[in-house]
Amino acid sequence: RVAARCRAGIRLLYRAGVSTDTVQKDAHLADSTDPAVLIALINNPVTPTDTLKRLARTPRIGVRKVLLDSERCPLVSSVAEDRLAFEGVDIGMFVDERSRRSICRQIIGSAHRAETELLFSDPTFKVLDGLRTLHALFTIHGGKQRERKLNRHDYLRFLSDFNARGGRREVLDLPFITLLSGIRLLGQDNLVRVMTSAEPARAARTLRLLEAVVAAPPGEEGQRQQELLKRWMGRGADWPARLYGYLDRKYRRRAQKRRNRPPRALFQSRFTPRIRAFNRDNGDRQARIHLPRTERELRALGASMANCIGSDHHVDKAVDGTHIILHAHRPGAPRQGATCQFNRGGHLLQARGFANSEADEALVRRAKQAMRSLSGA
Repeated sequence: RVAARCRAGIRLLYRAGVSTDTVQKDAHLADSTDPAVLIALINNPVTPTDTLKRLARTPRIGVRKVLLDSERCPLVSSVAEDRLAFEGVDIGMFVDERSRRSICRQIIGSAHRAETELLFSDPTFKVLDGLRTLHALFTIHGGKQRERKLNRHDYLRFLSDFNARGGRREVLDLPFITLLSGIRLLGQDNLVRVMTSAEPARAARTLRLLEAVVAAPPGEEGQRQQELLKRWMGRGADWPARLYGYLDRKYRRRAQKRRNRPPRALFQSRFTPRIRAFNRDNGDRQARIHLPRTERELRALGASMANCIGSDHHVDKAVDGTHIILHAHRPGAPRQGATCQFNRGGHLLQARGFANSEADEALVRRAKQAMRSLSGA
């Protein structure tokens, strides 16, 4: 279909009496509203570079895709067009440009061989997210935190090692905190080994399990899991390939124990009579306070509100009474409410609406009133 349109555009140019030489000299054709004319310009080998760069800024997505797929843009193709548009990258820089390093430098500001190799390993350019995550990782890990300076030496060493081991870009599509946990627990060299010892999906799952099983448990349990991991890693040089199975077994055992364990009561369950009295005394039908009393109720609240309030960390804090969780909502609309987390002193730590959206201020004020009613409890 595109080829047919190109031929139609070329016929249109000839019917208009526009010769090849005229196309080369006259850039006004680039302002045409007819896509066939623009596509014909793109496919004409003598169209000047400046004219093609003007066409790269056209709002017509179809025309831009044809330009990226043309022989005049050898370093990129139309599969990257959506990502380039999202990034606000001027695709005119790709016209008649054959230096990958020049393109890499214009997009991310630097052009080391390892960066260029990784960037152009992804025809969609979605790997830009992974590069930004690595920048953040090596700014925090080993960088000068006061100046927020990138630890460029370790960053480039990581990329070079990752590429040399045949690392796949998909495994870099992980949250920053997951990679930070991995590099702190395993070290840089071992992290690369884990990321390149299996298929990207399995390697990414391994790092997520590492975060959940070893990094997430607080206090003594977390330290114990770290010691067990170090001891297990010393039992064989092939541990990176076996790490997934080790962590998966631990995760499944923990989940099984959690399912078999009776729901734990939260410290705040003792305040149930006071919250009921508060709702009765403030029965203006504008808002009500829900007080989760058990671990199961708190997890259900987190699932309903699509936030992390039902995670293991928050459940444990609510069980021992470090935090108190109140959910303020209007009658009949619990998912439009505000989940508020307080410390034992009554200070509001955070308040979130559905899917971590901004909480309704009126509901937050009602939750604070309810918290004050518990003072001295």
